Parts: sequence; C-alpha cells; structure tokens
Amino acid sequence: MRSSPLPHRALPRRHRQSPGDPVSGGAFRCDRLGPRRVHHGRTSGIHGGRRHDRSPNPGGLPSTNTHHLASNGHDDVKQVDARHPAVVVIGGGPAGAAVAIACGELGHDVELLERDRFPRAKVCGCCLADRGVEALRRFGLHDLVDEGIPLHSVGVGCRGRHVELPFHGSVVISRETLDTALVEHAVRRGTRLRTRVRAHVDHTGVVHATDLETGENFERHPQVIVVADGLEGRALDEHPDFTWRVSNRSRFGAGLSIDPGMSAEEAPPPGRLTMLAGRGGYLGLVRLPDGRLDLAAAIDREVARGEGGPAGIAARLLQEDGRNGLAEMVSKERWRGTPRLTRSRRVASGNIACIGDAAGYVEPFTGEGMSWAIGGAHRLAQLVDQAIVHGRSLDAWRHLHRRATWWDRLRCRSIALAVRHPGTAHAMLRSAARLPILGSRLADTASGATSNHGGTLAIGGKG
Repeated sequence: MRSSPLPHRALPRRHRQSPGDPVSGGAFRCDRLGPRRVHHGRTSGIHGGRRHDRSPNPGGLPSTNTHHLASNGHDDVKQVDARHPAVVVIGGGPAGAAVAIACGELGHDVELLERDRFPRAKVCGCCLADRGVEALRRFGLHDLVDEGIPLHSVGVGCRGRHVELPFHGSVVISRETLDTALVEHAVRRGTRLRTRVRAHVDHTGVVHATDLETGENFERHPQVIVVADGLEGRALDEHPDFTWRVSNRSRFGAGLSIDPGMSAEEAPPPGRLTMLAGRGGYLGLVRLPDGRLDLAAAIDREVARGEGGPAGIAARLLQEDGRNGLAEMVSKERWRGTPRLTRSRRVASGNIACIGDAAGYVEPFTGEGMSWAIGGAHRLAQLVDQAIVHGRSLDAWRHLHRRATWWDRLRCRSIALAVRHPGTAHAMLRSAARLPILGSRLADTASGATSNHGGTLAIGGKG
C-alpha cells in the first residue's frame, strides 16, 4: 500500500525570487520571515555562540526533551506548528543529522527524533572514508575533520601473512564525537531535537512517538518523513512498502572500545588500520583520538555459536596474528552486537524516504556506510525541498540512491565474498606482496579509486 499523497494544502507560502531579486536563483524566501530574512536566522545555539567541544562528552546537548535554537531578538523569526513540521527525521546518527542539516540550510522546519541520549557509543569501525570527509567539509565542519586522526596505512592479515599498504584520505573519529557534533550542527541550523523518543510511521504517513522518559505519546503530521534509524530501527515495521529483505548468508556486526593498557604494543599505532580475516569473519582495529582502541567485526552467526560468540572469534583472529595479550583482553569483554547486516528494502515511497543503514547494508569496509550516508544527504535534501515546495513525491530517491551506490555496493559484495573464504584472502595477500602492480589494480577495484599513487596499494579509499 502506498503512502498517502503529499498534503498540498499544508504547503508553506514559499516561492522562487524573480530575476531582479537579490537572492534570485539561490535561496528561498519564506514570506512569514519578512523582507529582512532568508532561511533561519543565525542564533546563539546550544552553546551560546561558543565553539562546541569535540570531546566524547561535550556537554552541549541535554540528554532529554526538546532542544532548538533560541530567538536572536528579531520579531520576524519563523513561527512553526510543532504538530506539523515540514520534515520529520527519525534517527540522529550521521545520516539523519546530515539530512537535517541539509534541509535546515534550505530553510525548512525540521524536527529530529532520536531514541538515545548524546553522546552514545555505536558498533562502528569509526573510519570515515574520503567521500564522507568531503561532505563534512561542505557542511563547514573543518574543525571536526581536523580533530580526527588521518589514516596513512592499513595492515591486512590472514593466517599469519601480512601486507602493509599506503592508505590516504580517510580519518578516524569516534561515533560519540561525530554523531554529537553533527546533531549540534543541525540544531544550530534550526533543527528541533527530541532525544529519548521512540517513533514509528503508520501506513498513512503519520508519525507516532513516545517519550521514553515521561511516557507521553504524541503525533506528528509532516509533509516529508526521512527515516535514518539504522539497522536496529523499527520506525517502518508497520509500513507495508518498506519490508526488509535480509540475506540468508548475512553476517552480524559486533564492536568494542577498550583501553589497550598493558597490551598497547599489540595495538596498531594512531593512523594505522589493521584488518584481520579468518574463518568465521573479519576484525578491524584502529586507535581513536582519545587513545582508546576500537574493534569492529563482521561475524558468521553459525561459527560464533560454536566459539563463544564475537568475543571468541575476535580472540582467535588476534591469536592467529600473534596478538595474544589483546586476545585475552577482548575475550573477557562484553561486546555490542547488531542485527544481521546484509539487507535491502525499498528506499522511497510517497512522502517517505530512507537513508543510511536504514536504506540497506552490505558489509562494513573502512567507512563505506557512514560516507554513503553523509554524502547522500544533500541529494536527498534537494528532493525533500521539491516535495515541500512543489508537492512532488520522493520516489525519485530510488533511482538516485541506486545510481549513487551501485558500484560501491558491488565492490563491497565482491570483497565480502573473498574474505568469507580465508584461502582466497590468503592467496590475494600473497599475490599483492609479490606483484605490487597487481596489488595496485586490486586495491583500486576494492576502493573505487583511480590509481594515482604510482603503483601503491590502498584498500578502502573512496567510500
């Protein structure tokens, strides 16, 4: 069943400016803002104009309830109807926050609903590929990028064989820092944030939400809904157009962040990503800016059952690589898990669109997922703008999303197939070590990059 048509009667009074207008061809003017204002005014925001802290616990975002920009003293500030925002975004991860930012920059009234408090940890490799880095810079978040750790190399290991490869363009940023900074930026752009809220969309396009702190139930009747609630989200469970198709061979994800302590010498140094492949899955290790060691894995469910879960498989992969101290540490830790990873669904129907992991997932490789999500936010925001201003549906997102991600997803599927078979992965590493030019070609295929390093090998690159 399709979503209900867009409510044309609720469209705001917006129009393009005439050719003679100073803002012609650029921004939209909202009549209700008056002659002096275009889009949202810049205000003190949640930090009163201070540069916001990038630390894992910045203290800038209250943990619950609604957060929005304060008035800057003008009496022409846009008035909004809380029950009928132009855009509701469900999910405050990189995808949802990026869309909220992009829609806010176009002058739209946005409400962002998030289940958790900020900052919060996520199962993630914490590597942002160059496409995602470029998107952050387009948002003006240069300081956030600069405070990450640039990756310069990746060490790939399988059954005791290693290859050290140059790796450029990506940065390491913890999810606590990245997600919080993006949400803060969205709030400064005018987004109203509600945390500790569980939300779902019914078949008519109404958003039903519950405040998990107070038990309050409330509804939203937006013109556009963007779902960015990730693999674990349930926002579209009741909507027949967005049923998940989950691969029978899908692995699940698991992650952990620890202080390496006495085993620090076995952890990769800052700026180096280590990836270990073996029977039952693969494991990535990288140092975070605060010194912690982030571990993220994709694991076969059946193998995990026989080896004590993700902790057992991760410990074995580390032992096979001679990292016995780390193996003992991670075997005693409690790992966070995810649902099965490899899945797909329809990404748009009527006035509803999905982005990020909520739009489908293959397997994690060096920041692919976050980079797709952040990089695609501007494209989706343009469609949202057309839907609100001209009453169009978001169905065009299906084609745009497929065109933007098909090659990257094909690469991920190919790499995932190779690392499922340790013998194949071992042979690839042996060939790369003996024939650097062959390794370079394989790396360019894996990364989606055009080789410009004079025969160097870089896995991960574009993403």
